[in-house]
Amino acid sequence: MTDKAWNAALNGIIDVPEWYYSFYTNNILIHCYEYGIFKLCISFGITELEHAMYVLVLINCLVSAVSALLVYDAIHMLYPAGRRAAILGYVFYLGLIMLSPWVLIAYTDSLALVLPILIVWMYLKLKKDVKNPVFAVLFGGLICFVGFVAYKLKATAGIVLIAVVITEIISALRSFRDEKVRTSLRVVISLAILVVMYYLSNMLYTSTYTACGVVLDKELACPVTHYLKMGFNDSEAGTFNYPDSDETAYISLYKDRYENDLSKAKSRIKAMLPFGIIRFEARKALVNYHDGTFANGVEGGFYSTVYPDRDKILSPFLKSIFWIDGALYPYLECILQGLWLTVLVLCIVFGGSNDKDGELLIKMVLIGVFVFLSLFESRARYLYIFSPIFIVAFAGGSERILGKWRKHFG
Repeated sequence: MTDKAWNAALNGIIDVPEWYYSFYTNNILIHCYEYGIFKLCISFGITELEHAMYVLVLINCLVSAVSALLVYDAIHMLYPAGRRAAILGYVFYLGLIMLSPWVLIAYTDSLALVLPILIVWMYLKLKKDVKNPVFAVLFGGLICFVGFVAYKLKATAGIVLIAVVITEIISALRSFRDEKVRTSLRVVISLAILVVMYYLSNMLYTSTYTACGVVLDKELACPVTHYLKMGFNDSEAGTFNYPDSDETAYISLYKDRYENDLSKAKSRIKAMLPFGIIRFEARKALVNYHDGTFANGVEGGFYSTVYPDRDKILSPFLKSIFWIDGALYPYLECILQGLWLTVLVLCIVFGGSNDKDGELLIKMVLIGVFVFLSLFESRARYLYIFSPIFIVAFAGGSERILGKWRKHFG
C-alpha cells in the first residue's frame, strides 16, 4: 500500500488494477491518508520514500501516545476514587503497546489504534461531564461521526459504535419506566444524530477518495459473505487464504459472488454441526487470542526491506529486538505474551463487575469483538486496535479483585 500511495503522490499514477480498491475497500482510507502525508512531504522537499516513511512512523508514535492518555483518562473516569487503576492500566499500556512492533508499521492497524478508545473515551466523557443538552447533541454527533470514519478505515472498529448503540438501548430500557417522555425524546434525537452522521461521513468519504484519484465500481465490491465463508474454512482455521479470496474475486457479478459465498458458508457450517463447530471455534479463538505480539511477522512484507545500519550500536541493537529473526526478539515476545495473558485473565474478572453504562459499554465491545471474530475471518492483529479497551477492562478487573480483598481482609 505504501509504495502505491507514494507513486500516486510523486507521479500522479495509481499503479493498482482498476478492481483493487473496489474489491478491497478497507484500503481506501489508508491510501488517501498516506497519499496526503506524502504530498505534504514532497512539498517540503522530501523526495525519497525511505525518508517519508519516518513521518508515518512518527505519526504512529503520536497515535500510540494519544491512545495511552485516553486509556489513562478513561480508566480514571470509570474508577475516580483513586488513580491506582489508571496508573496500572497506563503502565501495562506502555509495556504491551508502546513496545509492540506494530507501532512501527504504516498500516490501518497502527493508524486506527486510537479510534476505538477515542469513541469509548468520548462516551464516558459525555455521560460524566456534558450536562448542556446542546453540547450533548454535538458530542453524540461526534461519537457517531468518528465511529463511521473508524469503520471505513478498519471495518472491525465499527464494533465500538454498535456497542455504543446497544448500551444506549439498554440504558433507555432501564430508564423508560420512570421517565417515558424524556427517554423517548432521547431515543428519537439519538436516531436522528446517527442517520445525519452516517450520510455526512459517507459524503466526506466519497469526496476524499475521489480527490485522491480513486474510482470505485460497486459491481466489483467484495461481499460481506466472503468473510463469512472464509471465517468458516475449517482447513485454514478461519484465517485469510488465497483460494477463498481468488474464488470470490473471479466471479464477475456482485450478486453471484454474494450468493456463492453465502452458500459456501452455510455448507461449511452444516458440515461441522453439531460438535465440530465447537472444536472449530476453539481453534479460531486460539488463533485470535493466543499471541501477545498480535501476529507480528505472520503476514505482510513490512520488514522485507532491511535498510543499512545508521550507526554501529543503536541500529543493530534495535533490529535485534524488533526484527523477528533478531537475537533479542524472543525476549520481547515473552514480555508481550506475559502482559497479554495477564490482561486477558483480568478481563474475565472484569466480566463480573457492575453494569453501569461505562462498564457495560466496555463489555459490549469485548463481546462484539469475540462474536465478530467467531463469525468472520480470524486474525490476531485484528485485536490490536482493541488492545487499549482490553487494558481498560484489565484495570477494571484489578479494581474488582482489590475491592473483594479489602472487603474480606480489611
